[in-house]
Amino acid sequence: MSSGGPYAGADLVAVLPVADLDRAESWYGRVGFEVTHTFADYRILRAGHLVIHLRLAEPHEVGGSSAGVHVTLPDADAVDMIHAAWTAAGSGVLTAPILHPHGLVEFAAEDPDGNLWRIGARSSEPADLVEPGDDPDGSDRGETTDRPVDDTESGVTEIDEPDWLAVVATGRCPICDATPSDGPASTLAERFRDDAYRWRVLLRDADDEAVRARSRPGAWSALEYGVHVRDVLAVFTERVLRTLAETNPELGWWDHEAAMADGFANESDREAVADDLAENAGRLAEVLASVSGDRWERTATRGLHDHFTVELLARYSLHELVHHRIDAERTLGSAQDR
Repeated sequence: MSSGGPYAGADLVAVLPVADLDRAESWYGRVGFEVTHTFADYRILRAGHLVIHLRLAEPHEVGGSSAGVHVTLPDADAVDMIHAAWTAAGSGVLTAPILHPHGLVEFAAEDPDGNLWRIGARSSEPADLVEPGDDPDGSDRGETTDRPVDDTESGVTEIDEPDWLAVVATGRCPICDATPSDGPASTLAERFRDDAYRWRVLLRDADDEAVRARSRPGAWSALEYGVHVRDVLAVFTERVLRTLAETNPELGWWDHEAAMADGFANESDREAVADDLAENAGRLAEVLASVSGDRWERTATRGLHDHFTVELLARYSLHELVHHRIDAERTLGSAQDR
């Protein structure tokens, strides 16, 4: 028998439940799939060598699918190209491409019916370089962008870098004065919606020149903080979903600096950023509102030493939302005072 035994030459096809076949067909059409066969309660679509089957969901499945697809591409460049195409199509992208400890670079996306897509490729970087080289313990504390410096103009004073997990879990942030550990977990969803509204007002009402102004070389503008927070919310939504669905997943490293390095964030449409940030916050709030009981205590890891629960992931991302809004307010105030 040939290599692969009876599976040699076989094709694996994803069958995804959808509430509305026409809507799903249109959505997948925006990201490059074409319909090859149409039936009353079933569609078959193709994009290159990928084939997916869409079936009409049963009544008990409507409202959120647990199905998903994992696509492995030839290389990381293909991942970046598809991520850009899906993002441009406005098509459910949850995260930027993330380099994971197991050597895959991948991003996550979700269709309107909650079917999760993970699209990745084997990275050209060796596995031992997945974590940042200047952090040998394997944690990615660099995901926070708090880089306190002596900058009296912007109102930021130099302090030691806090232990962010400890701050989020039990304490008060020494920079923004937020207390993300306050309040029961059941109130977190509404806190995301409330602060996202404040972000939306800040970005939409700001002077267009001031919102793009930087207080010093290397600093972020208020708009860039907004772009970062928009992306943080997408990344943490995907992490919460994984932690709820998988057993103690390894969450991997998200290089937020690389995500901002191309400089295009400051050229973004500020109203679109405000809307997308609010939408991402609403999506995370929706996920958190569905969590109850001991599901808050489901666990995940990040690197060698960072251990999260669903609740801690939620509080961590809430602190990012609040902390960087205050950063943005200070930066905007400084620009307007000049």
